[in-house]
Amino acid sequence: MQRGGASSSPSKHSGGSEGRRQYQELTAIHDNRLQGSGKRSPMGGFNAGSTFGTQNHGITPQENRKAVMTEQVLKRVVPWETYQKADLISDRELQLIKRYDKKDGKVQLQLLEAADDERGEGGVSYVNAFFSLLRSIASEEVVQYVLALLEQMIVELGGSKCVLGLFKRASVDVPTILLRMLQRPDSFTQEKAAFVLANYLSFDNTDVSDQSQTMNTFIEWLCQELRSSSASSSSQVSAGSIDAPCVISCLSTLLRNQSARTAFVRYNGITPLVVSLDRAASQGGSLQVLYESCLCTWFLSFQPAASRELTRTKVPQKLTDVAKHVQKEKILRVALMTIQNCLERDGSGSGKGSGGQKEQPSSPSSSSRPGSELDLSDQCGSQQLLIALVEYGLPKVIQAHRSLGCWSDEELLATIEWLDAKLEEGMRLEVTMFDKYANEVATGALEWTILHKEESFWRMNVNNFTARKGAVLRSLVALLDPAGQGSGNPRTLAIACHDLGQFIIYHPNGRNILKNMGEVKTWVMQLMTHQDPEVQKQALMCTQKLMVSKDSLDLLTMGVA
Repeated sequence: MQRGGASSSPSKHSGGSEGRRQYQELTAIHDNRLQGSGKRSPMGGFNAGSTFGTQNHGITPQENRKAVMTEQVLKRVVPWETYQKADLISDRELQLIKRYDKKDGKVQLQLLEAADDERGEGGVSYVNAFFSLLRSIASEEVVQYVLALLEQMIVELGGSKCVLGLFKRASVDVPTILLRMLQRPDSFTQEKAAFVLANYLSFDNTDVSDQSQTMNTFIEWLCQELRSSSASSSSQVSAGSIDAPCVISCLSTLLRNQSARTAFVRYNGITPLVVSLDRAASQGGSLQVLYESCLCTWFLSFQPAASRELTRTKVPQKLTDVAKHVQKEKILRVALMTIQNCLERDGSGSGKGSGGQKEQPSSPSSSSRPGSELDLSDQCGSQQLLIALVEYGLPKVIQAHRSLGCWSDEELLATIEWLDAKLEEGMRLEVTMFDKYANEVATGALEWTILHKEESFWRMNVNNFTARKGAVLRSLVALLDPAGQGSGNPRTLAIACHDLGQFIIYHPNGRNILKNMGEVKTWVMQLMTHQDPEVQKQALMCTQKLMVSKDSLDLLTMGVA
């Protein structure tokens, strides 16, 4: 994004219908790279008035077009004298605007940083002048230009410490003006106003009681826009709507605020957020949008109700997929930190961020919503999630990142170590759950969970297969019956053959026990010609184990079990 400085050659914008159509389709990019305070946040960015400082890796063509359109808008030459003659702006406002407009960035920053003089013409006077323009002038071209200037102030001219502080001190009703801008028909204006309002509300938000209604109204509007975007399969933005990347950018700014998270859950924003996360994680998605989507889930994971909803919608599993494929440290960090928070939630609703830093929720709650998958308790829900992540393959993802040894961020490394230890606990817990295995066999439909694959499960539980007159073993064998309930499911057949082979390996008399159970050998051998390759493979391996002696079996399975 470039400023319309004195060295450029501003060209007048054509006001034709084609130009207006383009401005509706191609809206401003929200780069959110602020360097106001320079203080590093837990996310590795800057604690400025926007999202944490990042680089726009993986910028999409749509984002490039947005940046071009923003630059074109900032090159417009507005006839300010005409509006002064029409009594739409005062003489003093005209002087302030002309003193600021089209000047070099350093000059503009000096004007904004200037202390109030005896005439009251410090930095806040320029902010008052521009917001007064938005309040009094209806021209689409002027409104777009002023909003682009305000965004430029935030992004390029000192960040939150200077500019947003001036916005807070303005004598005009800034949030009301910006909320009104959201109702205008063109999406360029909506996106710029949304960006400015998100930064305004997130700045110095230790006490937001005086702007709670504004926050609720804005969050509700963002949720509606996000649902509209999520429901559309097209990447094109219709007139009067803003696209998902803009909404996600605003949310990644706002959701640092406790009241914003509460409102976001109240207005059912998590489901469309998950849709946006899926799209961002898909091939060809923007890495910046993926990062901001993950950042939203991290902020939400500090709130008990939101954390439960994230778990219900399988966000931790989706973030496991992100961590499996992503190569950007900042995305990996926030994805794993979200998973950590979801696993750490307890009755107090507290959760850890990176490096063990805790956030203090404003309204802790240990209650679960009726009908959710985590009704028993948060502790029980956390245990269920841990087991689900073990079965989903998160341990392999964590081990892969540990073995790479290429990450330098201390907080990321600490999170990886924490998850590694936690997942070890989950694996130990899972392999002791023979009842869960028995219940799965009883359903007649098997899945490749850790219970089937983990060596320690078989070592610990192999004798349980022959308990109660071998009830579980007989149920497992029955799945291979050509007339049984498992015969039509290739996955079930393959896993049943695999598990019988494991029983032979780990039970001291497993081979003879199965040989004495009727048609087991016949059924397994018949499956060697099954049309499914995995069934063939597992049936062949099981047949080998049925036919060889114990000593030969030990040699056959050495290092393979």
